[in-house]
Amino acid sequence: MERDSYVAIRDLEWTEKRAVVFVHGDVEGMVTACVFLRSRGPETEVRFTGARRLARDLQALADRITTDLPVSEVLIGNVPVRPAAIGAARQLLAAGVPVVWVDHHTTRQNLLEEVGSLDGLNFLHDAELEAPAPTLAARAMEIDLDGLERLLGIDGAGEEADDWLQDRQSLLSAQIGRCQPDILRRIAVEADLTDDDRSTIDSHRARESAADNLVFEQEHQTLEVGGCKLVVVDARGEEVGFLPRRVETRYGDVDLRLIVPDGENVLLTSADRSRDLVRLLRALPWPAGVFVGGRPHHARIDPGTAGMDAVLSILQDPASWPGDVNAAAARPPRNARQGRPQRGRRDDRTWGGAERSPGPVRGFFEQMVEQRVMADLTETVWRAGERMSIYRGDGQHTAGALVLELDGIARRVALICTPSSATISHVPVPSSMADMPDACVVWVKVDDRDRNRLKLSYCWLGDEPGEPLPRVDEFPEERATQGNYRRVPVGRLSEVRSTRALLDRLFGRP
Repeated sequence: MERDSYVAIRDLEWTEKRAVVFVHGDVEGMVTACVFLRSRGPETEVRFTGARRLARDLQALADRITTDLPVSEVLIGNVPVRPAAIGAARQLLAAGVPVVWVDHHTTRQNLLEEVGSLDGLNFLHDAELEAPAPTLAARAMEIDLDGLERLLGIDGAGEEADDWLQDRQSLLSAQIGRCQPDILRRIAVEADLTDDDRSTIDSHRARESAADNLVFEQEHQTLEVGGCKLVVVDARGEEVGFLPRRVETRYGDVDLRLIVPDGENVLLTSADRSRDLVRLLRALPWPAGVFVGGRPHHARIDPGTAGMDAVLSILQDPASWPGDVNAAAARPPRNARQGRPQRGRRDDRTWGGAERSPGPVRGFFEQMVEQRVMADLTETVWRAGERMSIYRGDGQHTAGALVLELDGIARRVALICTPSSATISHVPVPSSMADMPDACVVWVKVDDRDRNRLKLSYCWLGDEPGEPLPRVDEFPEERATQGNYRRVPVGRLSEVRSTRALLDRLFGRP
């Protein structure tokens, strides 16, 4: 369960003291968890986390420890050190709970010194990868490495490994993104695999085989551009699962790789020139409606209204690219909208006579709609016999203009509204909202044709309570005096049929 959240930790229950494990949900992290389970027993609680979530998860556990949850120790594996996580670890230590932390990620020296100086925290770090995280975990648990040879060999199992290692490596690979602690407990004690395990392994290997065939048995177009090679792999319609990651690992001799996993997006990855990749893409002559964004190590292109064929035609026509691709890659974007014309369509900037509102509501039209939405939500809550608290954000740069609280769960809400007659391709989402837990966006479309009664419909962008917005920072950023905004395509928002359904989305109800 890669998406274990604050709510799940809040609901943990047991009476006898037990250890709690926090690991990353990749294969190495899961093998690290198996080592911890081998040492501390099957009753150990396993939680899957990440660098950005670890601090929040540790804080949630610390809050429970001070009230009603007996925890013997906290074990952290294959998760890098971050300042906020160190602060949460201090609270665990203050509550009398020892912490073991093993990791091999590159970390700033001052953070290593800070976490290593904490009394009650056993910290093992190896940035040189001489000892991977599972081996570090075995050393921290003082387990004889000779007795863990098979278990430690799962992470690095290759084609030369025996069937036992290959089966378990495939099983854990299939669990990425949907990790099941029960499987880890069986692997930790080297138990026999079940029929369900075998079925999972067969399905995973079938997907990998399909990806291999896609790479090796088909002829793909290759472009030589500016001293780098770009390979186009059109995988639309191929049911192979985890395709981008699998195909990426198969191209070891090219600088740029283009993968079309579906009809909506293009994913590009780069091995050696990753930090230039996004700037290179922004320099290309994209038509209106095609938008480029991404982190330093990958980029994602949204075809928008232009369509996928327009994207492929640009990428596969180097003659239309800038003459000096390397210089274009080194050049920063021409503006915050990444090289697109400054002027958008009128419907993109003004909405049916309403005041322009690229972020949280603030004009008369927006205030009217906000009050109507809040009235509908509170009425629905009241009819269910509950109460909801509504708070105003503490400043114009606050990510959520509203904070709603129901049954102990708080959500930061950026409320954006437009007349339903307006034609817009993007919804502006505050950039500061990207990493905030409990953040979400509610886009309200107002049918204003009947002046006697406004009809509202909703679209939603968000995750479960306790989770940040899904991948907002990969979209183009627009600067504004009220704070920067990400231009999120409207297709990324999902429709919500009713006010009751909107409440369920906000507060994670089934």
